[in-house]
Amino acid sequence: MARRVPALESLGLPGPVDTPGELAAEAVAPLTHGPGEGADERPAELFLEHSPERQRTMLRHVYGQ
Repeated sequence: MARRVPALESLGLPGPVDTPGELAAEAVAPLTHGPGEGADERPAELFLEHSPERQRTMLRHVYGQ
């Protein structure tokens, strides 16, 4: 779940929303309707892409260390 803002859209998350109400509805939906199709795949990928170790590696790369 993510708001439709450039920084979050660049992550390629599925179904960004426009309003706080839509975000709240998306947050509650898995609790009332169960997880959607492929719900576990993308968050797991993002977790690996944005781990502290990965961030450290990429920052060192960017800053030439």
